[in-house]
Order: sequence, then C-alpha cells, then structure tokens
Amino acid sequence: MSGYVVPQNQRVTLGSVSRNLKAGTFLLPNDILTLGIVQQNVGRRPIVWAITTGREFGGLSDYVVQQGLGYSLQSSRPDTTSPALDTRRLAGAPLDIPTTERLVWDTYRYADLLQGDVTKLETTSASIASTLSLPFTQLTYAYSARG
Repeated sequence: MSGYVVPQNQRVTLGSVSRNLKAGTFLLPNDILTLGIVQQNVGRRPIVWAITTGREFGGLSDYVVQQGLGYSLQSSRPDTTSPALDTRRLAGAPLDIPTTERLVWDTYRYADLLQGDVTKLETTSASIASTLSLPFTQLTYAYSARG
C-alpha cells in the first residue's frame, strides 16, 4: 500500500462521522487503513484505539473520547460541556469519567502490581505499569478540578 495525495479539498463521510481533507494533504498508509476500518465498522461495532497508539485516529480526533485505557470513536462529537467529561486533555481526548471509574475500579485487574514494589520491575513491565497508571492520574486531575 502506498500513500495518497489529496488532489482537491474534500469531505470524507464515514457513516455518522466525517473528516475534511485539504488539497495537498498526504495520507500515509496507516491513515488510509484507519479510514477504511472506520468506514466498514462505524455504527456496526465499537471502534477503540489502545491508549498506547498515536493520537491522530485517522484525523477523526474530534469524535474520540478516552475511556480507561482506550480511545473510543463516538458517533458524534462529544458534548464537551457534559459534567461526565474532563476536557483538560491530558492524553489528547476528553476523559469519560464514569466509564473510566468503572473500568479502573471494577473491570481491570492488576495482579500484584498494587501491592508490589514497582521500582523493582524490569523495563517492559515498568512501562506497562506506567501506562496502567494514566487513567488513575487523569481521574485525580478531574477530581481535583471538582474540589
């Protein structure tokens, strides 16, 4: 697969979401693949990017909300005035507070990570532990803003 140069301004509609492409924009193969996956699946099944992925989301970042360790593509732009969302964008997308709370407290399992000495983890495990801590950190900021 090779890249693609957009010849003229155009709007790409992928089900309920859309993206404006400016003339001269170069779409990398991963952009084309992402847009194809969205086109085939939006409205049919959830589309979620792992928190460890990039922050471009095929140019659809206006439709993305972070939920725990994932970025979920919404069918419309999120209501950033909703009290359920923290919009400080520590990780690049509004944080869905109720869903993140449910995931970090009731769904995710951490084995002995919460009881062990994380300073003794090998490099890969330490990196994973750091990633797992991001939703907790973001909730801390959201709670702090609410007093």
